[in-house]
Amino acid sequence: MNKLKIVSYWVEPNSRSSFYETSSKNLIADCKKFKLDYHIIQIENKGGYWANCGFKPFFIKECMETFTEQNILWVDVDSRITKDLSEIVPKTTFDFGAVLKGDPRLPFFGHCLLFNQTEKARALINDYTEVYKTTRDGDHACMIISLKRIIGVENVYKISPSFLKIGSAPKHIVLK
Repeated sequence: MNKLKIVSYWVEPNSRSSFYETSSKNLIADCKKFKLDYHIIQIENKGGYWANCGFKPFFIKECMETFTEQNILWVDVDSRITKDLSEIVPKTTFDFGAVLKGDPRLPFFGHCLLFNQTEKARALINDYTEVYKTTRDGDHACMIISLKRIIGVENVYKISPSFLKIGSAPKHIVLK
């Protein structure tokens, strides 16, 4: 399977903001420009920034269950794609991919998460949702817990940093 579906969601934190709506339009335009399949939607506000972020594992799980013939690439909605991502999916077998940070406490970035449609990847996303429900830690911390339990950090497919550049604004990246 080498098909890729870019997935993300957005919600404004309050009625005065249009940052995430604008970001979603930019990300959709990038997907269209590079002829990438995507599923980027507006969601209902879950009650604040962290609650909105915490919906990520449930959304990814839903996407994996809906788009079963495609690898799922979660991309934070405030990201910009600047290059065709067809080469981001490895030709070899993998379960989960991310851009690694080199920090044992937070071994990968949470803005770009690649899930193959494998048994282990489905176990990972199922565990990720359960950990989030029971701990209410941040979504990134929950993913690290699940990854260590199900796949192991050492088995993460390493997405090349050449595909992205981290911007100066918090949570802002540019895929390149």
